[in-house]
Amino acid sequence: MNVLASSTLYEIDPAQLLRISIAADDADEVIWGIVHSHVASPAKPSVTDTGVAGYPDALYLIVSLAQSQSAPDGEPGIRAWWIVNREATEVELRIQG
Repeated sequence: MNVLASSTLYEIDPAQLLRISIAADDADEVIWGIVHSHVASPAKPSVTDTGVAGYPDALYLIVSLAQSQSAPDGEPGIRAWWIVNREATEVELRIQG
């Protein structure tokens, strides 16, 4: 559920995020990846993305749905990033199938 009630920004309910985080911790799991999409822009962190990134140990996977960013086979473009202290560093992503 998007607590921002926005068509351009998404934020999970803080109580739900806390429940997820506690459940992961109780199961000895970690949040290692966060995925979100950019509808009309490249799969590169925006100023908003870097400003709200709160998991420095997680890999941020951004999927671009923009036609200009599609892979040659028509699949959406996807890139991976570490975001720490508002700085984004791209991580080489290899998808095997």
